[in-house]
Amino acid sequence: MTDLSPPAVAVERSEALRRRSRIVHAACVTAASEAAARLFTMSRAYDASDRSIARQQTQLRKLQQEAITLIAHPHQPRLVVDHQGADT
Repeated sequence: MTDLSPPAVAVERSEALRRRSRIVHAACVTAASEAAARLFTMSRAYDASDRSIARQQTQLRKLQQEAITLIAHPHQPRLVVDHQGADT
């Protein structure tokens, strides 16, 4: 035979289970929210570093091309541009 709990015990156990499941659900929601915030922050940092690397690579290519030009044409005057883009 199956031993069934009295209704009062069954209700108490089901309420306790419901409370625990709500606590676990809240913890999962919090963890998911924190993970999303971390992912957003890390994605922004990755994008910023990616842009910085791209700028550095562009600057390096310009300097390499300038060095090649100077080696190929050492006596030819060259145009110098300041940081604001004005010719000097």
